[in-house]
Amino acid sequence: MRFPITVLRAVTLAPALLVSFVLTVVVCALLPPALGLVAFMAAGGVLVALALGQLQEPAIAALTRSRPATEADFRVMAPVLAELGSRGLDVGALFVRRTQRPSTPVATAIGRRTVVVSPGLVEATYRGGVTGAEAAAALAHAVGRRQAIRPRLELALLAATTPWRLMVATFRGVGRAFAWLPFMRLAWTLRGAVGVICVVQSVAEDRAWAGLLGAAVIALTYLVPAAGRRIELHAEAEADQFVVSLGFGPVLAGLLRRYGHPMTLERMQRLETAVQPQRPQLHLVHRWAFSRSTGPLRRRMWSGAQAVAAVSQVDRVFAQGAPGAGSNAPDRLGPPSRGEHVAHHTRPHVHSTRHSACNYRSGAIQASGRQRPRGPG
Repeated sequence: MRFPITVLRAVTLAPALLVSFVLTVVVCALLPPALGLVAFMAAGGVLVALALGQLQEPAIAALTRSRPATEADFRVMAPVLAELGSRGLDVGALFVRRTQRPSTPVATAIGRRTVVVSPGLVEATYRGGVTGAEAAAALAHAVGRRQAIRPRLELALLAATTPWRLMVATFRGVGRAFAWLPFMRLAWTLRGAVGVICVVQSVAEDRAWAGLLGAAVIALTYLVPAAGRRIELHAEAEADQFVVSLGFGPVLAGLLRRYGHPMTLERMQRLETAVQPQRPQLHLVHRWAFSRSTGPLRRRMWSGAQAVAAVSQVDRVFAQGAPGAGSNAPDRLGPPSRGEHVAHHTRPHVHSTRHSACNYRSGAIQASGRQRPRGPG
């Protein structure tokens, strides 16, 4: 069953906001009355300011433990930002994290067009371990993740759920410290059975509310991680599609593969899907080729690209004079060089030979898009 992202975010945010509010009230209640009231009002004022779009830069620096990019960082990342800008993706501000851990993401989009990158990405880009296109793909993927989730009041919610994240980090640290004890993992796996026993025992003792409350807490340990995983999968798929639309799909796939990042077969196929731009097709057509040495016109088969580009040579003949009038005129209009571009304009008809060349020129301009003839003539 597929759930909307708003429902999944509500499942993950509601417990975090509730627990954070309770912890804040408890801490403020432990302080002296005047100091506790001031602290509670100050926290509320900061949240309102963040919701109104104020204090963006210090909030990003504090919540992500980062700093604004220095001049040296900008010199390294300037080609990356220019590459993104050329593809229509504008990064307003760049921050660099102060520390990097194994779980630190390479790039994170947050706030108003702000991207926070890891110091490892900047160093790898500077040393050449990561190319500019690969760094641009990583930044584009971070922006795509944020566009997929479209969080509202992002900084305010991050600040409001800070107590929850601190509590989760504390419990995880304690769990890792005692993970060596036997049956610890088994006990965590069987927590659902503990919840059922809690409900049955509470109902039998006529204290159903306590059992239901404990069962709800245990159920949240299943629901919240599951909702988080669904959000991550959705954001990852949408970000991959965004990267592919910018033309960075194979680049990002190569970067993840080189650094041993686990990828499913579905994701590899999704990233390596090349988006081919639609280009007009040029077919082989019969057109009259003009020759100064032979005088009359002769037939030959040229491709549409050659026919269109050959008009430039006719224009040069007109600019230098009529065929045969000057020594600088080309001896023959051979197959045109690749990459020549022709301005579509009309030349006056001077005499019969020049008139024939103009007829050839007009036909050559119309060469593109015609069907290939089955036989000569």
